[in-house]
Amino acid sequence: MKRLRNRNPIRSMTAITLLLSAAILIIWGVSVCCITLVTAQELCRQFYYRSLSFVDYADIVFSHNYSGESSAFNIESYKADPTVLDYQMLDTIHNTRYYSLVDLYPRYIDTKLIRDIYFPVETAVIFYDKNGKILHKNSNYIYFRYVMQEDWDAGREEEVDSQYGYITLEEGGEDDPYERFRGMYARTRSLHDIRVLRITGTIDGAEVKPVSMYFLTDTMVWSALSQDRADRFSDEYILGDSDSTSSSYPITITPNTGYILSELDRAGLLEWQLQFDNTNKVESSDNLVTIYAFIPQINIHQEKAIKYQGETYLSLAALTEALNFPSWTDVSKYASGGLEGMSEYSLSRIIHFSGLTYRDWTGFSYEAGEEMPEPELIMVTAIASYPLRSAVSGLRNVYIWTGILAILLVLKLRSIIKKRLVRPLGEVNECMANNWRLPYGKDYKTGVWREVSELCGNYSSELDKQQSDKNEITRLKTALDYAKKAELYRRQMVSNIAHELKTPLAIVHSYCEGLKEHIAEEKRERYLDVILTETERMDAMVLEMLDLSRLEAGKVKLSRDEFSLSGLARSVFDKLSALADEKELQVEYEFDGDCIIVADEARITQAVTNYASNAVQYTPSGGTVWVRAYSKRGETVFSVENTGEPLTGEELSSVWESFYRADKSRSDRGTGLGLAITKNIIELHGGKCFVRNTAKGVEFGFRLPN
Repeated sequence: MKRLRNRNPIRSMTAITLLLSAAILIIWGVSVCCITLVTAQELCRQFYYRSLSFVDYADIVFSHNYSGESSAFNIESYKADPTVLDYQMLDTIHNTRYYSLVDLYPRYIDTKLIRDIYFPVETAVIFYDKNGKILHKNSNYIYFRYVMQEDWDAGREEEVDSQYGYITLEEGGEDDPYERFRGMYARTRSLHDIRVLRITGTIDGAEVKPVSMYFLTDTMVWSALSQDRADRFSDEYILGDSDSTSSSYPITITPNTGYILSELDRAGLLEWQLQFDNTNKVESSDNLVTIYAFIPQINIHQEKAIKYQGETYLSLAALTEALNFPSWTDVSKYASGGLEGMSEYSLSRIIHFSGLTYRDWTGFSYEAGEEMPEPELIMVTAIASYPLRSAVSGLRNVYIWTGILAILLVLKLRSIIKKRLVRPLGEVNECMANNWRLPYGKDYKTGVWREVSELCGNYSSELDKQQSDKNEITRLKTALDYAKKAELYRRQMVSNIAHELKTPLAIVHSYCEGLKEHIAEEKRERYLDVILTETERMDAMVLEMLDLSRLEAGKVKLSRDEFSLSGLARSVFDKLSALADEKELQVEYEFDGDCIIVADEARITQAVTNYASNAVQYTPSGGTVWVRAYSKRGETVFSVENTGEPLTGEELSSVWESFYRADKSRSDRGTGLGLAITKNIIELHGGKCFVRNTAKGVEFGFRLPN
């Protein structure tokens, strides 16, 4: 516990930043979760309806490719050439892998914040025969249409009916012969521009098992027809002329392709590229045949683990196969509902199973009441989509921009709290720690909240109270010092008073005797004027002595008035303007604004008047007086500088003493108490007087704390 108490508490701005960040983060997180859930719910609804239509899409692909008519199953064609049906099933499995849900985006979620993405979707299609045997499913294979070697050699590849086949791709390894094809699929999801495969191997139904393979690409074919090789043929040969069916050269140009590949091959213009050749590993070549496969398509099944009802399966296709749908007596009754008992619908994942049966309706009649034909073929489909994951992926920009806005909001609120709360409190605290000085800054009381404003107001009130207490302490200290030096002051005062009153009393005495003896009656009025002048001078001297005595004894209580020091100085010099004009003096003011101070206005006026009268009296005719007032570093400075002779070191140290005159020969210029009174007034305010010689003359002034 003791160790915890000694730890430094966390700084206010750090705590505020952490609390603001946590609060905004929580609000942002809750808002983002709500937006994500709402978006996921909308996507879930739309994904559900799209999942229902997946089986119809697969049916269209299957039926259209097979017969050219949607939802038609031509059993006669199937029986005539079973390889066509294999091709059709493989092509359906391949093309349904690209079933997309992205077309939902612009229709139902119309906002620029959501990215135009392809929502992740997984599909599976499995074909069963009527006995429940799997004919084809999602796997790795290459499928194509092909012609036999004899048709190729005879140039009949454009005339004969093509046959259909496929190659099952084994698992890849170090000696994978189809590694190049797998790489092409990884980049382009196709075999890119491979035009023809020359395959030698065995054929079992529609499945081709190659022992060697060569290929041609579109680039190779067009290279064979380049201009540098075309120059060797007749000038009548026009490359790619679809309107021409013959030329002087025996290469046939057809309306479909513009040329016959087999004739280019026989002409030696095609350079077959080796894919692999394992004929040396075959014991007998009797059963080997050579075929030419056109525009082959590749399907690579990428397994992605999926968890269903507590068990994990390698892929959606593996899950669909494991559910063994053909065990139902009639899959078609589930087609409209999509095998609802097995499907799964939630925000995190939608798995929808469905199926269709294909029957031979040849000769069937509803009117005759015949029984429905047995299914010849069963197609089971499955599609898995992820609404929540899709919503998160689509709303990525929303997360980024709202996150940036949240950060900016934290910074803005932090700035406001710092400006309106923490900084004023810090300034008040700093000023209290630094001997109760006023907070620095012009706006420390403006733009803050009520509690902070009240704190600053209470601080100012306490500062005024402390200043009054300091003034009282200063007064008491002055009284104490006065008591200690009373005897010394008394002796010095008696001596000074005797010295100052001796001359005027002697003058009054002599003039009174003259009047009594009726000497020079014609000068009676002048004598009376002299007597009155001297008595007035002695009266002023006595009053100033009494005032000084009260100041030095600490018996003067100062009031606290708020006034402009600059305006006060102007008014004082305005009263002395007649004397200044008589001596042709120039008065220049250098004020830094109004210089508002809080002090005893009457006493400060008395101090400023003493400085001003001394400056006007002691400045030579035609001289200049500079009056300055400005605030600097928590104090206000006032000074009066006048041209004239500089003071000596003794005069500078004695100028604040009572009855001291720098010019001893001019005793008619005052009582010699003005500067002493000024010094006591300023010190009672907690300030300090100063005097110094300047390059132009002498400068008197004082400093008062703000």
